[in-house]
Amino acid sequence: MTDYYKILGIDKTATQEEIKKAYRKLSIKFHPDKNNGDAFFENMFKQIQEAYETLGNTQSRNEYDRKSSNQSYSQNQKNNHSNFEPVIEYFKADRTLFYSGDEITFEWKTYNADLIEIKPFGVVNANGNKTFKLNNINRQFLNVELKATNTNISRYVSKQINLENKIFRDAKTESTHRSGFSSTYQSSASYGTKEKIETETFWSAKGRLRRKDYLIRAILLAIPYGIVLAISESSYDEGMVIFSAILGLACWIILAIQAIKRLHDINMSGWWYLIFLIPYINLIFGLYVLFADGTKGPNNYGTDPKNR
Repeated sequence: MTDYYKILGIDKTATQEEIKKAYRKLSIKFHPDKNNGDAFFENMFKQIQEAYETLGNTQSRNEYDRKSSNQSYSQNQKNNHSNFEPVIEYFKADRTLFYSGDEITFEWKTYNADLIEIKPFGVVNANGNKTFKLNNINRQFLNVELKATNTNISRYVSKQINLENKIFRDAKTESTHRSGFSSTYQSSASYGTKEKIETETFWSAKGRLRRKDYLIRAILLAIPYGIVLAISESSYDEGMVIFSAILGLACWIILAIQAIKRLHDINMSGWWYLIFLIPYINLIFGLYVLFADGTKGPNNYGTDPKNR
């Protein structure tokens, strides 16, 4: 039987005024609105109200005292159980997973104990079941403990039930799915990138060419092209002119290949090379292509020649 006097912190001889004073003090202290709706304070507040409703009315208080007296007498007749070790026969909950705002029913049975508590909810009867609403639980695990105490011999036993807030499990599952999707996507993206990666060679227009290598190759190709151009303009031999033209065309094609790879390095399509055919504009565009820094890391045309 719940000890309402102990809940209100008063003696059994307390006056109605003392009962009312104790109730006001405790109801303010444990009011849920002042404790962010914490489950412990909410359940303590309910017990305080229950105690006041019983003891604050003379008729209900007399009835309570009579039952309490009969129970005390009955307990004293049961083989002097007050000197036995307290025992918890069982303590169980109808579930261990919950969402904030859910209700969970606990069931328990104890022996040889005169003070039984379910923490963090409060004092309960020696045997029975009770439903508690779990409000504003913002942590993953909630440890609920049944503590049975025999105050006559200052001994207690306890059993615990560990409840888990399912919102954290859901968040973890969602994170795992998201991570798995990301890994799959990255794997696919990496595979796709590898399919596009081309190794740069001197004779191929595929791959990327860094600024330094482009400048060196452009100078090396410009020298024979200039010589061939000079020969073709000064020579009157038709065969030499044709040979010079073929050699000059080859140098121009190879230089165009290097320029395309340089465009690739700044993540531009090789078709942009056609701008070099436009007078004057080709000079500005040529300077940009020469001095623009390449894309860091792999791009649509291959790996970074600087290995960044």
